[in-house]
Formats: sequence, structure tokens, C-alpha cells
Amino acid sequence: MTDALTIQKTGKSLGAAPRSLRPCGQKGLLFPVRDGRPLLFTPHDRARLALILRGGCLGFAPADIRRSAVMTHRRAGPDDAIAELNDRPVQADRGLASCRRDAAG
Repeated sequence: MTDALTIQKTGKSLGAAPRSLRPCGQKGLLFPVRDGRPLLFTPHDRARLALILRGGCLGFAPADIRRSAVMTHRRAGPDDAIAELNDRPVQADRGLASCRRDAAG
């Protein structure tokens, strides 16, 4: 695994503190390997980490980032992404109806 980087080198390459990268692995957003003591991030992990950090900077909710990360880990195709986006209005309508019922009753 010669192309894997330690958490310190990964953080430096992405401009992030190493302590901000650990929670991504703990929350199941990344799957770094442990070779002895250090965590090692593969190129795939680093690309996903860059997207996760960018999503956080853009204000995406952690749940949305997690959903996107899971889809990328599954290597979901465009059909999966389209289906998920199509479901969002339905979920929003259900949530809104639930809020209206709670407010009325």
C-alpha cells in the first residue's frame, strides 16, 4: 500500500487538521486502514474526504454528507442518485403534513 498516506500527511495535503479527519472514520464516512498504529488513507479515501470537507464548508447537513458518502462507497450509479432526489419532495411533503397535524392537534 505504497500510495496510502498517514493521517498527518493526508490532513496537510487537504489543508485540514488531523484531529478533524478522525471523526469521519468514526462516523462511517471513511474506511481508512490501520497498519500497526497509524491510520492510512488510500487515494479513494482522500478523494472522498475532500468531498466530505467541501460539503461541510458549503453548509450541507451531516446527514446529507453521510448519505452521499455511502452512495459513493457503494459506487451507486446515476439512477440511484436520481431516485434519491426524486424521493426528497415526497419526504418533505410527509414531514410538512406531520408538522401541520402536530400544530393543529
